[in-house]
Amino acid sequence: MKIPSTLVRTPKIKKTWKSNTDPQAQKVYLMERTFIGNIVETRHSHEYLSSVIVHICRRWKVKRPKLIFFTKGNAHVYGYCTEKGIYLNAGKERPGCSLPILIHEIAHWIVDQLYGEEVGLEHHGARFVTVYGKLMNDYKLFPASCWKVLCDEYGVEYVHDNTDSITE
Repeated sequence: MKIPSTLVRTPKIKKTWKSNTDPQAQKVYLMERTFIGNIVETRHSHEYLSSVIVHICRRWKVKRPKLIFFTKGNAHVYGYCTEKGIYLNAGKERPGCSLPILIHEIAHWIVDQLYGEEVGLEHHGARFVTVYGKLMNDYKLFPASCWKVLCDEYGVEYVHDNTDSITE
């Protein structure tokens, strides 16, 4: 299945960096900006986002990360994940407090918790993309069948086996 060209709008994105250890990062970001950008604008309360973390971590049987909100720094940084927890940009006019941003970051958390060293430095690798797609489907933000088509269209790798497949 190919995505109709009328639905594909490729935003102009400056390539600010290229990583040899995370080759899919730019493809994933482009995919997000093209197809997920419109749902990022919805902001959610800190309580709601915390409850989503509790639910997801119970389901995936991983320890719960600390959720940290920040308001200073780069306006283009919506969120990030470290071994200490998940950081979301809660500044005014910044969409860090949205469900898609949280799901992107918690997918990183889950992959780090479940696979750790096995994944290494490829933060946006096939396992991440698979977990991310499952979470987007679970929260009705992007259907799994469309996620797979989108990944194929953008050349983004995901896990195809039965244990980690996107639609499982």
